[in-house]
Order: sequence, then structure tokens, then C-alpha cells
Amino acid sequence: MESPDRTKNKRTMRSESTLEMSSPSLIVAPFRQPCLLFLTGLDAGRILPLGDLHSPLLIGRSEDCDVTVDSPEISRLHAQIERNQKGRLVIVDLDSVNGTFVNDERIKKAELGYDDKIKIGPYLVLKLSYHDQEEIGHFQQFFNRATTDHLTGLVNRRFFLLTLRQEWSYARRHHYRLSLAMLDIDHFKPINDTFGHLEGDKVLVEFVRRVQEQIRLEDLFCRFGGEEFMLLLRETDETGAVTAAQRIRRVISKTPFQLDQTRVPVTVSIGVVAYNAIDIETKRVEDLIGEVDKELYRAKAAGRNCVMASSFD
Repeated sequence: MESPDRTKNKRTMRSESTLEMSSPSLIVAPFRQPCLLFLTGLDAGRILPLGDLHSPLLIGRSEDCDVTVDSPEISRLHAQIERNQKGRLVIVDLDSVNGTFVNDERIKKAELGYDDKIKIGPYLVLKLSYHDQEEIGHFQQFFNRATTDHLTGLVNRRFFLLTLRQEWSYARRHHYRLSLAMLDIDHFKPINDTFGHLEGDKVLVEFVRRVQEQIRLEDLFCRFGGEEFMLLLRETDETGAVTAAQRIRRVISKTPFQLDQTRVPVTVSIGVVAYNAIDIETKRVEDLIGEVDKELYRAKAAGRNCVMASSFD
């Protein structure tokens, strides 16, 4: 009969033979790399290649984490994945409230083997698996289909919010600035009512085309919902963001849109908010979204076809 200590530590202190079997060098071809596959939550279907993992991968609610999980059940610094001295992957619970589990067993620290399931708190489930570059590409394609707006080809709201949190975390660590613009096509409902939804879709597609010609490759343009769009401008101050927004506004209003043999004037209202390093350190992502929504409302209230920002009335 096994001693209580041996039974208790069976999962976290595997036998040497089991450790060797879980070694990627023995059971995984050299061209495969370890990946985290998200099985639940907002990121379900996402794959995260771990590569060589030279520094620990932090998981938690904090925007400073490498994997940010916006859930009250997740601690700010919940767990981390690292390599031990033997080069094997290890997950460490960082004194989280709701625990870290490997194959349904709560752990403090445990080596990870092929196909192990990791549960962060009560709901987020990940799986450790090994894939070659082609397989990783397929997973990424599947995830992209779930996060892309089929009409315009832009990223959808889900993907945008995920990326915004990642950008926020990166900007916070490196003291970068972020600007956010919220765009809303003016009087879009009458266009749908007059010309039909198919013609309205043409307006959305042409609107996106014109905007994309005015933004940088590193900027993230998103269909946020209906005729509302978000534009994330990396490392851009308020002056630069307002300048970009005004350029977009002029391009949209300059040339009427062709609808069912009728040329229809279209305009856009834009709200802009810029955060510097201090703002990002002291505020939250939700603050940024709330403030840019207020600026868009001010642009609508001011008569539409204009840009509003806190310092540019």
C-alpha cells in the first residue's frame, strides 16, 4: 500500500521513466513545437505557440500578463508556464484564489506532458499539444474565420477586444502610447430603408475600402457592430490620431457612393481618444472604450460629419 505522501505527490513528482516519456525530444518530432490550445472562453480555438519559451509566460487577469483573461474568477497573476533546468515545461500556480489544475488535479507546481489539460480557475481550459508549422497555420485559419467579419473582411469585435488588451499590455510594459478612434456612418438606416440592405452592404464595403487606403499597415481596423467601426492607432498621440481621423472623414465625404444607379453622399462621425504612458498605467481598457464612445456621441450631437476629441473641440 502506497504511503499518503507518495499518493499525494504522484502527479507533481512523476517517476523518472514518466518524465522521460513526457520529454518532447523523445515523443515529439524535432520540427514540432509546444503550443497552448484554448478550449474554452473568448479565445476558444486560438492556438498559442510557445516556441523556446526563454522567459516565463504569465497568465492572469492583469493587463501585464502575456495571456490576459478578463474574468473575476482569475487572479491578477494566476499562473505561469516556464522551462525547468532540464528544459521541460512546468506550470506554477502563483497563489491564485481559485487554483490551477492539471488533468483535474489542483497543483502548486507540475511538469506538463503531451495532451495535458490545464484549467485556470473554474472555467478556462487549455491543452498542451505539439504541432508543426503547417498544423499551427490550420488552427490559426480556423480561429481567423471565427474572428473575421464575413462582409468586410475586417476583424470582428471579439478579435478586436482581444487584440486591444494585448496591445494595452504591451504598451504598458514598454511605455508606449495608444490612440483609439470610433467611427459611425451617418444616417445609415435611411440608406438601408431607401435602397435595401444589399445596397447598404455595398456602402459598408466601399467605406472600408476607402478607410483602409488611409491607414497604416500597423493600425488595426475593426467592424465593431452594424455601421460602427474601431481604429486602433499604435504609438500615436492625439494630434496624429485626429489628423488621421480628419483625413478619413474628408475621403468619405468627398466622393458620393454609387447605389442602384444613384450617387448618394455619405459622411462619417468620428470620436478620438489618446492615452499616454501615464494614462495606460493608471486606467483600464474599459475606460478607453467608454471615453471614445463619448467622443463619438459628441461628434453626432455637433451635427455629424466631424471629429471630436477631448482636446480638439
